[in-house]
Amino acid sequence: MVGKLGKCGHIYHLLCLVAMYNNGNKDGSLQCPTCKAIYGEKTGTQPPGKMDYHVIPHCLPGYLEAKTIRIVYDIPAGIQVSTTHDVPPLYPPHSHVHSSTGSPS
Repeated sequence: MVGKLGKCGHIYHLLCLVAMYNNGNKDGSLQCPTCKAIYGEKTGTQPPGKMDYHVIPHCLPGYLEAKTIRIVYDIPAGIQVSTTHDVPPLYPPHSHVHSSTGSPS
């Protein structure tokens, strides 16, 4: 018996899908091993923050035919903590991060 993933359409044995889910991140998400499409919402111990993107009509060096995808990260200062809440913070406090990067479209 096989199952087809809804977003990407890749097909796997149902027992393989169950094994991928059971051996995954334990956050309720599943990632297609072929194309990396994510099903569900990935969660973890990352600090709260925001990632945004938009396409700008300029090219990057070496990619004269492509537009640029600008990715902006905004992560407030804080402490990364364990999801079990009975473990002390995993890392020292971090400062506010506001960063951006570009990628050819």
